[in-house]
Amino acid sequence: MGTLHIAILEDEPTALRLLQAALKESSAELGLFVQLHPFSGAAPFWLAYEELPLDAVFLDIMMPGESGLEVARTLREKEDPARELELVFLTGTKEYALDGYAVNALGYLVKPFAKDRLKDLLAHIAKKRSTQEPLVVLPTPEGLVRLSPASILYAKARGHQLEVVTHRETITLRMPLRTLEALLPKDSFCLCHRSFLINIRRMERLKRNTVVLEGGCELPVSRASYKEVHGHFIRENSLLGL
Repeated sequence: MGTLHIAILEDEPTALRLLQAALKESSAELGLFVQLHPFSGAAPFWLAYEELPLDAVFLDIMMPGESGLEVARTLREKEDPARELELVFLTGTKEYALDGYAVNALGYLVKPFAKDRLKDLLAHIAKKRSTQEPLVVLPTPEGLVRLSPASILYAKARGHQLEVVTHRETITLRMPLRTLEALLPKDSFCLCHRSFLINIRRMERLKRNTVVLEGGCELPVSRASYKEVHGHFIRENSLLGL
């Protein structure tokens, strides 16, 4: 199982939030697991750089202090040539786009970010890194379906059937919840309740008795499962630097 680790260097808080949301949405639609590492500028990024298993860096060209282009040049000097990072520049105008060729950048995104362009860049990064999650084949009353584990938000046991909820649809399966759990990546899914299996990469908030997933869906967390869910939540957010 592979996860794309992407750093974002953007000094504008609103632009940073919008890009993070767009990357989460686009990665889910593409069936990718993406771990985002947001930074408000070059200084905090360099403090964390050595500890980050990065695949790509999205850089604002016009950051105060050390610019995105200067960061990119330093990255090219520091990195392992056998595993060159994918660089994407963020800019408010296309006039700086040609600067990216000097550091072999993958491309650029013009603000406001175009979703189709972002998805194309993510797909290219995933293909090069060979981290796209393999599909699982699942039985439904209408026949077999192929599904990316990364697209699943959660699964709910309902009688002798399961409801698998993705970002786009709800799919009904005929199998026990434990059987589905065995088919999915063990480091990406866990039971939060005897009737609910959640994608731990899609957790946004954890309360004492419930967990909130992307999109605002709130599910119960049993006493027996709380410790495990809490551990996953802490690990996921520590990777984000939160």
